[in-house]
Amino acid sequence: MTTNDTQTSTSGVKRELDHSDESQSASKRSKPSSGLNQHPIFWDSYGDVIIQVEDTLFKLQGATLARQSEYFSKLLDDGEDENVPKSKEVDDLPVHKISMTNVQDFEALLTAMDSSVLVSYLLERPPFEVVASILRISTVLDFPKLRDYAVNCMKDVWSDKLDRFSTTPKWLEHSAVAVQLARQYDVPVILKRALYELVRGSIFLEGTGKYISKADMVLLARASDSISNEWWNIMLREKSTPCVQKQSLGGTSSICSGFPAIRSTLPGNADFLIHRAKDPIIGFTSAMNAPWHPVCQSCLEAKRASWRKQRLSFWSKLDDWFELE
Repeated sequence: MTTNDTQTSTSGVKRELDHSDESQSASKRSKPSSGLNQHPIFWDSYGDVIIQVEDTLFKLQGATLARQSEYFSKLLDDGEDENVPKSKEVDDLPVHKISMTNVQDFEALLTAMDSSVLVSYLLERPPFEVVASILRISTVLDFPKLRDYAVNCMKDVWSDKLDRFSTTPKWLEHSAVAVQLARQYDVPVILKRALYELVRGSIFLEGTGKYISKADMVLLARASDSISNEWWNIMLREKSTPCVQKQSLGGTSSICSGFPAIRSTLPGNADFLIHRAKDPIIGFTSAMNAPWHPVCQSCLEAKRASWRKQRLSFWSKLDDWFELE
């Protein structure tokens, strides 16, 4: 081998070594720091933003985030946010660490940002836990459209309108969490129905301490007493009423003897009165739907009208008992 051959060979090896070093350097830059993991789904090869949530990295398209979130719009436009520290680069991109959320909620947000997924969510509401995640993160990261969606889902279940009162929605068992979400993420419209559900089911005493604050536990106890007292005041102070038809006929013979006072029906209705003392809204409805034989239809309709009025008044009083503005 000549000297020139030796020099050429050495230069080639050197170039190969240099190229190998550059490849290794690039490889190191593309890998996350120790203890961090690339998300298996939300790692977009065309992404230009790296977001770190807890110990997970997400590679995303910044323009998509900025279009839907004022928070990300400012973050990516300004390039700096003192509340979002940057760590070492990954794929030659700075890593923005977001600490005000968790991986589960961030995954729920990114999933809902997919238009096809959101359409399916509009057609069929996803599980409560998913909507709760969307509400939390859309609030803290300022995604107004997704927040509106989550709030509307909550309102469908915990409406503050009496004509939409129902005990059948599947989510009612999550009322304690709903109260927590309403307090922490500014959804006061669902508080009335959620708090009432805790009272009517008496479940605010059973394992809800991790969701309900001590102040709300005291509030619920006081409200429960007020609700029961009002129910007994109404039911036990009602008076018997003469037959409506007899009055309209000028005192002539009547089909019935009028509507009896509730207390005169005891002890037959004692269980009903006791059971509904925590749930007068359903109590009034149950009373209205009862047969009440041999009371005539005119007397029954008159009594139902009175109970509907009392039911509406009762619903309005809940605002004071639950200390709602």
